[in-house]
Amino acid sequence: MSKLDSDVRSLINYLYFEVSSTWDQMMWFLWSPDTKPDADFWVEPGVGTNEVQLKKEIREFVIQTDAQMQGLPSDDFVFSYPITERLRRQGDLRLCFLAMPTKDWLPDVQRTIEAAAAGFECKLSVDNAAPGDIMNQVWQDIRRSEAVVADLTDKNPNVFYEMGLAHALGKTTIIIKQKETPPVPFDLRNYRHFEYDPGNLEELKAWLRSAFLSVPRRYSFDR
Repeated sequence: MSKLDSDVRSLINYLYFEVSSTWDQMMWFLWSPDTKPDADFWVEPGVGTNEVQLKKEIREFVIQTDAQMQGLPSDDFVFSYPITERLRRQGDLRLCFLAMPTKDWLPDVQRTIEAAAAGFECKLSVDNAAPGDIMNQVWQDIRRSEAVVADLTDKNPNVFYEMGLAHALGKTTIIIKQKETPPVPFDLRNYRHFEYDPGNLEELKAWLRSAFLSVPRRYSFDR
């Protein structure tokens, strides 16, 4: 069975530049004896030679995918969502991940976000009580999400980590923070964000409604 492991990744990287080569020539950097059968799906014999080359469609896929990652991926990143899960059906709620610090004000702000997120189901990372690797669960939830709301109030490290995962997947990230708290870091100030008054959450709700409406449609039936 073909696999896509670290050795096959190195093989694809090498053949991208060299175009074709023999297995004997490549074994100086391929450390696994299973690389040849593992790579069977990805390569084909070169014409009239004993060399192998990337299949044309595989080479094109690799080039296109790499081009999407030259900068931070956008919302059309091919691996943004789990490919092995079924498409969301019309009428299903879209998932929104909430990256927020655990503070006494969190419940009120969470309810405000949920009230503004028409058509979305909001999931907070601290609500995930399933057993297992917590960060892997966070990663899976962010992969499934169509938007991420990140509250940068007080610069919580977990929030920044989760927002970094969201940016790496090309997710639409809605950034908020409370007024009279440390400013948004310099390298994030080019992102649209909203500073809210925790004593006037109606203002935050109104801004969030507009922000959620700007989340790109994933399917033709999304509005």
